[in-house]
Amino acid sequence: MSKIKEYYKREDAKVFRIKLTDVIKKYIVDYRFGVEKKFNDGKYYYHYTTLIYKKLGIDLPTGTNPRDVLDKRMLVRLEDMEDKVADMIELKAKKGLHYKDAFKEIKEEMK
Repeated sequence: MSKIKEYYKREDAKVFRIKLTDVIKKYIVDYRFGVEKKFNDGKYYYHYTTLIYKKLGIDLPTGTNPRDVLDKRMLVRLEDMEDKVADMIELKAKKGLHYKDAFKEIKEEMK
């Protein structure tokens, strides 16, 4: 694959990840800081990523970027799942569900 095609493939994949991280920041990190006066410890990015990887059967060594090692088919599945989870977080937050309860529900729904 040419370097240009590889670059655009990687940039396209980042869009879905950015959507997920933006939703987590908006509905969890900002809430924790504003209401609970807790600083971001990164746990919820980790929890949702782990949940998604487990659902898809992705097992990568720590520090490995999946967008660098997964095949195209799995990347598409990963992007779809990240998009779906981002929508689920947003929907539950808009319903007024606390972020911890939202995570529990999403985890159950993904079983």
